[in-house]
Amino acid sequence: MHTIPLSEFRAHASAMIDLVEQGETVRILRHGKPVAELVPLKAEED
Repeated sequence: MHTIPLSEFRAHASAMIDLVEQGETVRILRHGKPVAELVPLKAEED
């Protein structure tokens, strides 16, 4: 899991989405407290 401050997420959102696409979870902090997590979606079965 990657943990980053909101300001860094804003500056590097595209790179963070790339990490999520690779299966990583990204936790976003505001004022040092977790406020959100980006998690990869599970593959849908057709």
